[in-house]
Amino acid sequence: MVVADSSMARYHGDNLKHYILILMETVASMYRDASIGNWINIAVVRLAVMSSEEEKELINTSASKKLRHFCKWQKQHNYEDDKHPLHHDVAILLTREDLCRMPATCDTLGIAQSGKICDPSASCAIIEDNGLSAVFTIAHELGHVLNIPHDDDEKCKRFHEHGQKHNIMARTLDYNSNLWSWSRCSQHYITEFFDAGEGHCLLDEPKGNFLQESHNQKNYAESRHPGEVYDMDYQCELVFGPTSKICPYMPACKRLWCTVSNNGGCRTQHMPWADGTPCGRHKHCIHGECVPVVMTTPAPIHGQWGEWSEWSECSRSCGGGVKKSTRECNQPKPAHNGRYCKGRRVRYMSCNTHECSSGTPDFREEQCAAFNGQTFNIQGLPSDVKWVPHYVGIGSTDNCKLYCRVYGKSMYYMLKSKVIDGTPCIPDSYDICVNGQCQKAGCDHVLGSDAKLDSCGVCGGDNSTCKVINRTFNQIQVQYGYNSVAAIPAGASNIEITQPSNAAHDNNYLVLRSSDGSYLLNGDYSVSMFKRTIQYSGVAIDYSGSNELVERINCSKPIKKSLYVEVLSVGDLLSPEVRYQYSVSVKQNEASKWSLCSAKCGRGYRTRTIECLDWTNTSVPHHFCLPSDKPKPYTKCKRRHCPFVWQTSPWSRCSVSCGFGWETRTVTCHRMTKHGFINPVPVANIKKLADVSYSMCNMTIKPISRRQCNYGSCNGKGVWKPEPWQNCSAPCGHGFQKRKVACYSLTLRRKVARSYCDPRLRPKRRIKCFERPCVPAICDELRNRIKLMGTDRYKNWDELREHDRMLFIYCTELESNKPMKYPT
Repeated sequence: MVVADSSMARYHGDNLKHYILILMETVASMYRDASIGNWINIAVVRLAVMSSEEEKELINTSASKKLRHFCKWQKQHNYEDDKHPLHHDVAILLTREDLCRMPATCDTLGIAQSGKICDPSASCAIIEDNGLSAVFTIAHELGHVLNIPHDDDEKCKRFHEHGQKHNIMARTLDYNSNLWSWSRCSQHYITEFFDAGEGHCLLDEPKGNFLQESHNQKNYAESRHPGEVYDMDYQCELVFGPTSKICPYMPACKRLWCTVSNNGGCRTQHMPWADGTPCGRHKHCIHGECVPVVMTTPAPIHGQWGEWSEWSECSRSCGGGVKKSTRECNQPKPAHNGRYCKGRRVRYMSCNTHECSSGTPDFREEQCAAFNGQTFNIQGLPSDVKWVPHYVGIGSTDNCKLYCRVYGKSMYYMLKSKVIDGTPCIPDSYDICVNGQCQKAGCDHVLGSDAKLDSCGVCGGDNSTCKVINRTFNQIQVQYGYNSVAAIPAGASNIEITQPSNAAHDNNYLVLRSSDGSYLLNGDYSVSMFKRTIQYSGVAIDYSGSNELVERINCSKPIKKSLYVEVLSVGDLLSPEVRYQYSVSVKQNEASKWSLCSAKCGRGYRTRTIECLDWTNTSVPHHFCLPSDKPKPYTKCKRRHCPFVWQTSPWSRCSVSCGFGWETRTVTCHRMTKHGFINPVPVANIKKLADVSYSMCNMTIKPISRRQCNYGSCNGKGVWKPEPWQNCSAPCGHGFQKRKVACYSLTLRRKVARSYCDPRLRPKRRIKCFERPCVPAICDELRNRIKLMGTDRYKNWDELREHDRMLFIYCTELESNKPMKYPT
């Protein structure tokens, strides 16, 4: 909407409408220039003239107050329905009155608020009519409303090239500016503004347009250039008054020099002659230059999109990142007032949508932590300042800005105007930030997805794997201080922990500890009395405060790390009654691969390991899974018929103690059983085997039954004598056995130096051993087993029978001397 005040109506009279439309047609052509990098159509949907009564508040006030009053007025005269034919997105007030920022400073030509195009209360500008050059002021102030900074602004420095002129958004508009095109900085910031969705209100087609209507009616506004409508003398009158004329003998087109009657001199505002103003025979001014008139106007070339670029790198390595692809309006570029391309210049696609591992830091936390040690010259901040995310009090439109708080303090600041793409907009939401805007995403971390969690936290689940854990902790005797209540595993959702007070002050308080042992709530004997929200690895946990009659902790989303519940008991040590409930998704593993058949031949069994897994594929105690769904851990198998094989007993001792002798063994033919044999078979076992005729075995491979042995010469040399084996080093599982081996002289009948014995004949002094499988029963023993054998063989939970009930014990802090256990 373009509004004229009474000063405009008095000055232009019946020509007011035509004059305004000529100005706006020129502005529209400037916004069609390809240098702006976007398709922007300026449409005038409404023309209005303010009455003297309506403009009372605008008289004798500063420019900023005038803007404030006009913004209020235009909102009152706008139609809220965006589909109404007279609804406007921005309002411009034209005035012949001076705009004064201060009483003695009236050199302002235009004023507007930056970036407010879609704010109905602030999408407005005021322009002083100083002749046809007001088109540059209108285009300039509209640029501010579209969030474009001045060309010499600090944030435009990176776009500047040496010797480059400023453009439409120059801070001071004059003949040294390229007033008909836009700078690279302007293109960048208006594109960023639109790509961020800030121009959403501009997407609808206007129902009417005075510029188009005036073309159809073939009136003044149809002319190609304003200089063809208003000659050079009238242009001077518009700027310096009715007696002003063009100043003779001054260069044409570059600057409009006009005579001033009161002193006979010439003056200029350093603005060019209007395009189309005659400047010689068959010549006219175009963009400040006197050029030949082209009788045939070149046909407009409308822009077309080029090919999409390759996809960028993913913005995240896990948890739902974003990659983008761009295209340019360059095949061909628009020319001769042709239209810029319509449609998306950037497209986005989700990537790395798999969940992050449980130890991965929160993505927004990482972005804040990147500024650790940076004070930004904020007074009072220590040099080793630590930054953490801040969420409270941030408006929904600012969720994708990086607000960080000083750790341990309430002070917070915006450290970046945009978070990295793929950052969750807020805790407890799967919507993610893309180019500074919050976009819809599902629990599968895919943009535009409708996937949701089921009641036990499974994305896209149907509740078929849900199991609700509901327990009560009401230990009669509690110790002073912190008492363990429960361990809630990672992946649990819909967590609710309550503690009804038995008295006004029962001196029992709910406590939460993180997976690393640090306190999240009510630690260090300090209790939160009032409601608060705790951020735990990107998940919000709500606490009622200790003052409530029923102390309560709630969390709806799946937690990414284990959570430990405790109760702080002080005072009279009254018995607490903590009730906790949560949902977990459990499933039976696909099971490990089947083992080899237990039988070497004939019939046997194959076995496999069955584990109960949670949603993160972490092993949990078996009671979390349904017994009816548990796969069989074994199956029958059948191999070839058991063959006939030769079996041998161990070799006998050498027949001599020195010199050459003989060793013998028994060789028999047997039919192999399904359990097979370990060669050689002990003599005691051979007797129990089914001895059959030699003819059943292959005689060509019959083992020998006698071999020569040598214990060295009998001339005083020594022989090796081993002592009995020691016990196995491990009471269970795999270990080692040792023994001593000494060199003895047969003649001297005593131990001698090892050099008297042949080192090649020295018996083994160490062998592997295995007593029995290890089955730890309590956390202390479990800790010892893990220290001895490593974490591959043991989990951090076990079964324990107490008071004729089978409990599942979850062990923590196994690295310390006093591991803790939690019943689950």
